[in-house]
Amino acid sequence: MSFVDRKTACLIQAAAYLEKADADPLNRDHWAAEASKWLERANAPSNPVVITMDAEPHAARPANSPSARSQ
Repeated sequence: MSFVDRKTACLIQAAAYLEKADADPLNRDHWAAEASKWLERANAPSNPVVITMDAEPHAARPANSPSARSQ
């Protein structure tokens, strides 16, 4: 299995719709419109992913603490 980034995936999808447009002259406009949507998606800015983490690991609970006994 291989993975591609979002932009590449959108471009691949657009190319597939362009092939359908060439192969299906009666529905060419529909397939071309679909390809156009995927090209717009490929060029649209993507939302950044934000990951937050604690700077320091949590201290282990003492074995005799009430919360440790309830687990």
